[in-house]
Order: sequence, then structure tokens, then C-alpha cells
Amino acid sequence: MTNPQDPYYKLWDEVPDPEKKEERSSESDPTIPDGEHNCRVEAFGAFESKTNDVWLKFTLSVLGGSWNGRTLVRMVAPFGRRQDDLEYRAKQARWAKEDLLLILGEVPNIWEVVNPETRQAEAGVASQIVGAMVKAQKTTKMKNGDEWINVYLNDLLSPAPLSQQAEEAASPPPPPPPTDGNPVALPSGEFGMKDPEDEIPY
Repeated sequence: MTNPQDPYYKLWDEVPDPEKKEERSSESDPTIPDGEHNCRVEAFGAFESKTNDVWLKFTLSVLGGSWNGRTLVRMVAPFGRRQDDLEYRAKQARWAKEDLLLILGEVPNIWEVVNPETRQAEAGVASQIVGAMVKAQKTTKMKNGDEWINVYLNDLLSPAPLSQQAEEAASPPPPPPPTDGNPVALPSGEFGMKDPEDEIPY
């Protein structure tokens, strides 16, 4: 008969459940030199830290050069960190809005980005972010004897493929090319070629 007190069975309770989010490091590659790098957004996520702060996480891969494929991570707290004063929390919220505006072209409601119940990223917004090409800035600072890596999103090089498709689907189709049965209307209301030099002599 199984003995629930057997240490063998305690492992199940000691391993955290998948829903419990553990604190995550920035995961940026410290060998990438400070400065601007062209990058692709490989992943976008959100999570809640042990201190119940909500974070957005942009995982970037460097494009080209000696550091091609290496990782930079942009972390930003859209509500700030609870331990910080209100002024600094407001700065963090502004940075998060600037990042979303840069990549999405608009600042959505935060609950369209982060699921209010799971605190994870909404798939719809993530699909509009992943694949975007950006210029990212890496800076390294020493603080209290520790090295800290900060990553910033400076510029959008090209939107995510799904965002481009959605934009193309929303724009009206171009007019059909002119044919004998479909002449082009000129501003004057006349039909035919506007420039007389383009007319074909008979």
C-alpha cells in the first residue's frame, strides 16, 4: 500500500505549479557590446513577479555582425514596481507605452496586452509584435558593485509580418489599370491621356 508520508511522494508538492511565476533574469547576452543593434522581436510575453509587479518582456535577437542571433531582452513594468515612488512608477508606465506605440503604432488598453486574470500576454497583441524589426540600444551600468544591463527600443525598422498583412487588408485595393473598356477619368472630367506628348499620333 502507498504511504503518502514517503519522501518519494513529497517531490510533487515541492515542485512549483506551472501557474506560479518565478522571478526571471534579464537574460541579455553580456558579450554583446553596448550600443545600437538591429534586432528582430523573437518573443513577447508578460508575467507577474513574486512581488506582484506586472512585467512586459521583449526577447530580441541581434541581426548580422559577430553577434548575429544573440539575445537581448527588454523588460518594462507597465504599472511600475510597487517598491518605487509614484513619480518613478509613472516613468516606467510611460516607457511601456512608448515601446507599444513604437511597435504597434498605437497605445492599446493594457488589458488588451496583458490578460487581467493570468497576467500573461494576450496572443492577439503578441502576434502583432513578434517578427518586428527594431533598433535596440544596450547599455551596461555598475550599481552597488553589480553589472546591470539595460535594453531600450529606439526605432522601428519594419512592423511584424501579421501587422503588415492586417494593414494591407484594411487598405482599399488599388484601382484597376486603364483599358479601352475602363478609361481613366482625368481631373477635368475628360477621358484619355493627360499629357499631349504621350498621345500616339495616327
